[in-house]
Amino acid sequence: LFVGFNSAFSYTDTRKLNDRTISVPFIFTDIQVEDKMVSAINASGVILQSHENTLIVEYAALDYSRPEKIQYAYWIEQSGVDTQWNFTSQRSLTFTNLGAGDYTLHVKVRGPNGAMSKEELRLTIKVMPKFYETWWFWTLVIVVVSGILYLFYTIRKEQQTRLEKMRD
Repeated sequence: LFVGFNSAFSYTDTRKLNDRTISVPFIFTDIQVEDKMVSAINASGVILQSHENTLIVEYAALDYSRPEKIQYAYWIEQSGVDTQWNFTSQRSLTFTNLGAGDYTLHVKVRGPNGAMSKEELRLTIKVMPKFYETWWFWTLVIVVVSGILYLFYTIRKEQQTRLEKMRD
């Protein structure tokens, strides 16, 4: 493409215009735990209590040229276990009944030009364990059971000593 103007001209090779790989910016737009909204602005982590079973994460690519061509890739990491990227055109993910532990959600976007973004959004998710899954609960159970066994042992020992006194 040649464009001329006062004592100069400009030249552009139009075949190279489609080869541009511009990364599409994207953000978390909404994070919802059960029925409560969590601020998605600068969101880096979410904590779910043991009774909270539903987490909804919404995100959006900030490119409006061809929204039907935009795809999202995500995977969720649990304690260092890697899985593969899952692709979707939906702008939200719903997680239900996550087990207790630490998770990291990774999200990337593939723009309308087909280029995958180099940067990714990360959201750490911590699901608190139920009370009976904690170390202190099991410690308490062991202490109580040990106390009951010791009580039975001392009662039985007292009965045996009384019985021996009666025999003597």
